[in-house]
Amino acid sequence: MAALREGGFLMLYPGANREAALRSYRDDPYHLDWSGRKGFLRVALEADADLLFVAAVGIDEAYYQSRLPTPQALVRYATGGDGERYRGARLAFGLLGPHLVPGVCPLPVRITHVVSEPISLGSASERAAAKSDARTLGRLHRKVWRRCQALLDEAVGGREPESDWLDRTVRRTQSLLQRIGV
Repeated sequence: MAALREGGFLMLYPGANREAALRSYRDDPYHLDWSGRKGFLRVALEADADLLFVAAVGIDEAYYQSRLPTPQALVRYATGGDGERYRGARLAFGLLGPHLVPGVCPLPVRITHVVSEPISLGSASERAAAKSDARTLGRLHRKVWRRCQALLDEAVGGREPESDWLDRTVRRTQSLLQRIGV
């Protein structure tokens, strides 16, 4: 909050790694699940900050997510003993085999960041109402969530012109592996 009060910026990741680890990329690619994730919105309202959405197109293809569950011993090791938080995460593979830490050995796909224009949180009176009333905050949350999902869908849909042969080959190979059930 101090960064926002001083004219800086703050990046928040609703859902973050847990959402990414538990979501099935083959069944629900590029789907935001922000149910119950209202903290980012509360921070923006409290600081009277602008809200920008950043889509990282290519992230869902940076690792191949198998149907195999990640062994609980590995989950506990990677999370410092908190195995329950990531129970149900699927085993993912990067360029050089299984990875323990996201980002260590990604597949060679193009990752493009797309930044939105500021997302409206309403007039001053609407913002004040959202800060003080849970139902109003819930409506604003759903509106922002839908807007961000639409921005993500648009960014994913427009990636083909930016793609090169290697990126397309990796994505097609992943799609083929997913169809045959690996």
